[in-house]
Amino acid sequence: ADWPKLKPTMPFQQMPLLEVTPRSGEKLKFTESLAIARLVARTFGLYGTNPGEVYQIERMNSLVNALLGEIYALHLKKAVDLKRVVDAEYLVEFLDTIEDALKAKTTKFIAGDKVTLADLEVIVLLDTLDKTCTHIQHPCKDHLNLIKADVLKEKPAVARYLKNRPN
Repeated sequence: ADWPKLKPTMPFQQMPLLEVTPRSGEKLKFTESLAIARLVARTFGLYGTNPGEVYQIERMNSLVNALLGEIYALHLKKAVDLKRVVDAEYLVEFLDTIEDALKAKTTKFIAGDKVTLADLEVIVLLDTLDKTCTHIQHPCKDHLNLIKADVLKEKPAVARYLKNRPN
């Protein structure tokens, strides 16, 4: 679709947008990626089964999205700030915090014994780091890659999507 033409028709003139038509027949439009992700996670059993799991999911989502926000902000800066993007050593502090949070993990997944929204967020983070911050090396990335591998084994449809999705 042609975004400049579509944008004025979108709620808040932004993406993503999830349209849902419940049994009532009223078409609902949802925006804000994290709100949509939480809604879908709750709807499809990817949100934890007890307060401890929900906390671990929300904690990891907060940490991951704080880092993603910094990465996206750096890449939206003007070219004169390119050195800051390349040097972005302070991003390592975010990875340190994520690494500390991973220490609370007692199973192969972030919260409990099944894939949750937090595990999927890890995949988003790794993809973003691989595309934008290839120079950053951190042990946390190895731990996150192990989680990603377990998710892809557990959820082959996610693996197929990642393999075949458009860039």
